[in-house]
Amino acid sequence: MDKKEVGKEVLSDTIFELIRNVGAKGIGELIKEAGLSSGKELAAELALETAPELVPIIGNAVRSYRMNHRFSRIETFIQELEKKIDELYTYNKNLSGDNKEKFNELLLFALDSVGEYTQKEKIEYLVNGLETIIQAEDISFDIGYLYVNTLNRLSLLDIAVVKLYNNPHAYFSAEDTNVEFRNYQDVLSTFKIEYYQYEAIRDNLYTIRLLERKNETNTKKDLKNIEENLERLDKNISNLYSYLETVIKGRTKNPKLKKYDRGKVKIETDDKYVISKFGRDFFRYFIRENKV
Repeated sequence: MDKKEVGKEVLSDTIFELIRNVGAKGIGELIKEAGLSSGKELAAELALETAPELVPIIGNAVRSYRMNHRFSRIETFIQELEKKIDELYTYNKNLSGDNKEKFNELLLFALDSVGEYTQKEKIEYLVNGLETIIQAEDISFDIGYLYVNTLNRLSLLDIAVVKLYNNPHAYFSAEDTNVEFRNYQDVLSTFKIEYYQYEAIRDNLYTIRLLERKNETNTKKDLKNIEENLERLDKNISNLYSYLETVIKGRTKNPKLKKYDRGKVKIETDDKYVISKFGRDFFRYFIRENKV
């Protein structure tokens, strides 16, 4: 195993131990001293430095902004980890070798991702997700990557709509219900958007499968309803055939036709959006509640 792989295995041990010993503030000072640079930032810096005489001021400003932005996001990430450090430290200590390796890969991916976050409020959700992942009996890197990458693609507005659709009482809640978003009007007013923009957000969430159309969930139910009515119709036809056969052959003086079993084909398919199973699992991993 090379040094790089060893570094990945001890990443969570190092971060959680440092937070316990020196706290988020202390780690922040260490990061400032060491400096920050990702592969993308390094490539951008090299590109700018190939022609420093052309963009000396812009180049320095861009590098400074990127450095400060990334530091700010990682600082917030460490602060959010610190809020859960006792639990995270215990979970990490109990991880098996294989699970620890997978979790550290995901922690490294989270660290790479968080520096690019435009909205630092999302970082709380990222840490929630890591806390959920580290508790799994069998950590899956692929599933964890899917969830973290999905969060990376969302804005706070997207998350608000997921919160709304995960609320089982959405559109029916009383005014005093202690939820952040009771209906779509709450989302519109909070984010100062128009309804057509809200519709675009729903369409996007449908595209990444956090929402699904209600007709997709009702198709099986509709087919079962049709099947039951066809069986009922077949039974009614059979009864009518038996009755007519009895009348024609004169087997009884007063033949009785069995009561017609009336059925109704009720099609429930429509195009309303509902939260998908993936959306509910995503909510459970990262968001956890739609509370004020």
